[in-house]
Amino acid sequence: MTFHPIPCRPGDRSRVFRSLARRALAGVAMAVGLGATNASAQTPVDRVNAPYLAIPEANRSDLILLPALADMEPAPVGAQAPQQAMLLPAGSTNWSRAEAWATGQTQVAVLAALDRITQETDYRRAMVFAQPYGPGVPRPMIAAGLYTELGDPPTLAAANFGYMAPLDDLACLVHVEATRRLAAGDPAGAIDVLTDWTFFARQMADRALFREVVFGYRQMIDAMERIRDIAYQDMRGDRALTLQQIQDAIARLAEDKLLGIERLALPRGERTSTEQLTDRVFGRDGQLNAGAFSSAMAAAGSSGRPLRLFSEAARWSGAADAH
Repeated sequence: MTFHPIPCRPGDRSRVFRSLARRALAGVAMAVGLGATNASAQTPVDRVNAPYLAIPEANRSDLILLPALADMEPAPVGAQAPQQAMLLPAGSTNWSRAEAWATGQTQVAVLAALDRITQETDYRRAMVFAQPYGPGVPRPMIAAGLYTELGDPPTLAAANFGYMAPLDDLACLVHVEATRRLAAGDPAGAIDVLTDWTFFARQMADRALFREVVFGYRQMIDAMERIRDIAYQDMRGDRALTLQQIQDAIARLAEDKLLGIERLALPRGERTSTEQLTDRVFGRDGQLNAGAFSSAMAAAGSSGRPLRLFSEAARWSGAADAH
């Protein structure tokens, strides 16, 4: 069968192409317009929270860890800061209190939750600390103070992280527990709990705001240093670690798995936070809004330290007058 093209005059084909081009461009313009409308409808807080809202609940480590953390007892004297807990030796003056605390029921439950959320070594399937900033937090976590308060109006630069102090206590617990296991002749168990903590700290290093990311980096460094020290002490001492246990520990910490240093990035929410603050204190004409400037900067300057709010407000009010 022979195909015969429909005859057309020389100008018809160009008119058809122009018509199709106009329709295609109109469709693109409509799509871009709708996208711009949706983007402009989002607040800065919405934009920062968007990736977390896409995480399935089954993959959210915060929904498992934070409820356990809400019941945890505060760290005892001698182990109240991560560096203290790291250096507290078994058998020292404060050790009995620290050991009793680490083996308490609520602390054991927290360590079990930590272990549960850090078993996956493939970063594509691993759990994520995905609690959003500000709204959208379960009521029990708000009641326990384990959420990020952004103030009114919600301001990313003024973020007050209610879970950071309890996470410091958890760091203390991990280091005390590692020392306890090592003293009990279980260096593999000590390395295991420290690896759990390293993996959770890696989750925090992927958060959107600076303070959380720095916490994640610091805790990864501390945990890896202790893993190295425990392996060294065992080599110089009882040699309780088997070759298989050493190989398993190294394999779990392989760079091409969860840790993936090449995937670490700067905290993406800091730019959004700065843009939000700038938009709030400067008008479209670039002129300073003195009232908005002093209140916004005071909130940012007193983040996590509410008693400083009044002194910060006075300081920034004076700065606005001098602008």
